[in-house]
Amino acid sequence: MEQGGDMSTSVSVHDPGPSPMTDESPDLGAGIAAVQQLLTAALQGSRSRLNETVELTQQSATAIRCLRAADLQAHTDSLTGLANRRALCRRVAQAGGSARRLGAIVVDLDGLKRVNDTHGHDAGDELIRAAAQALTSAVRCADLVARTGGDEFVILAPVPGRAELRGLAVRVRRSLRAAGVRASVGIACGPPEQWDDTRRYADRHMLAHKRVCGDPRQ
Repeated sequence: MEQGGDMSTSVSVHDPGPSPMTDESPDLGAGIAAVQQLLTAALQGSRSRLNETVELTQQSATAIRCLRAADLQAHTDSLTGLANRRALCRRVAQAGGSARRLGAIVVDLDGLKRVNDTHGHDAGDELIRAAAQALTSAVRCADLVARTGGDEFVILAPVPGRAELRGLAVRVRRSLRAAGVRASVGIACGPPEQWDDTRRYADRHMLAHKRVCGDPRQ
């Protein structure tokens, strides 16, 4: 039988073409990994520096608190909590440029030795603390009350003149009497740069008061 036409066999060949990339290429992956390592190192370094900064800040704050506490202790009378002689001298130095006059009120407790000898030093300490409280309640905010000796106190008072200082001294005496504390009081005022002389004059006035009045409660 004669067959018409040519018989051919077709073969289908599938060409997938370029295969899609499902993973990064080695070079790109290595680059990304390197960048990630650098970023991690940078973040770790930032954390480390931040931690160091925080630690240094905390240490500095602690050191400042310790210095302030030490300074306060060095300028505070341990028995009464008042300023001590060192604090008084510092306040005088700070007032050196002030145009106002500085008043000095010297207060000397009477009979402290007798109280100590008769009732003991605890009773004497109570008397000193009572005097400190009475003086603190009598002065103004701008004044400084300092305990400068065993039975001696000094009030530093910025005043325009002697009249205002006298008024303050009256309040001091009344407050001491109300607390049952016997004391002799002397006053003086002068320029800040002459504080040492002012303090001596107030001390002499206090001693004269003690000698002349006899009864320190007057």
